Amino acid sequence: MDALLNFVSRVAQHFKSQLGADFVEAYKLGSLAHGGFSHIYSDIDVGLLLNCCEPTETISALIAREKI
Repeated sequence: MDALLNFVSRVAQHFKSQLGADFVEAYKLGSLAHGGFSHIYSDIDVGLLLNCCEPTETISALIAREKI
């Protein structure tokens, strides 16, 4: 589970470093946040809270980045 939480932390840091002041917080969602995560069946849900009316034009490229 530590490796999984480390990955979520790296995802948050990735968006924080790229979005600057527009980034407010990243949250674990779904089974990961509620304690029902299964390494076999669960996906990893992360929510981003941004301080802007519209996401930056580069948000799709930031989300699609393969290596974090």
